[in-house]
Amino acid sequence: LRLCQKAVASDMPLELNFLGLSSGRHYPSDLFLQIAGETKVPIIFGVDAHKPQALNDPETLRRATTLCEQYNLNLIQDVDLIPVKSF
Repeated sequence: LRLCQKAVASDMPLELNFLGLSSGRHYPSDLFLQIAGETKVPIIFGVDAHKPQALNDPETLRRATTLCEQYNLNLIQDVDLIPVKSF
């Protein structure tokens, strides 16, 4: 709950990772999806860097879209990037 609340307060999207959906891993959990839907945290679709082609998998995209509808997730299409100061 706190993660989602902090992400909302910071306008920081959280990722719905396609690897978890496509490979039957334990994420995303139903509890997380429920909380994400209730808090209206911004959600983006994402993939692991070593397998970017996963974004083109129609079955995984269908599953992700279904989860967004089922849990009333706040799916966003664009992310505004802000410059980070170098150290």
